[in-house]
Amino acid sequence: MSLLLTAAAIMLAPEAIEVTAAKQADPMVCTRRRDRMVGSNMAGKRTCKRKSEWALEARETQRDLQALDGRRIDPAEVPPPR
Repeated sequence: MSLLLTAAAIMLAPEAIEVTAAKQADPMVCTRRRDRMVGSNMAGKRTCKRKSEWALEARETQRDLQALDGRRIDPAEVPPPR
């Protein structure tokens, strides 16, 4: 029985090496946001994402800001404040 398990482990080893290499190439990065929270300076929300996910989010935000920057707003279209 153990010989069969050893053979299966050897067959799956290349996939495990590929997954490990992919994780090392795209490490997990955690940040802590300290929004205007009343109370402790230590309080904050921790967010963890892969490095590629943070990069994608930054690109999307940059694209959205550039789209807003290029758009002109006609003052007549803005509703009056309540």
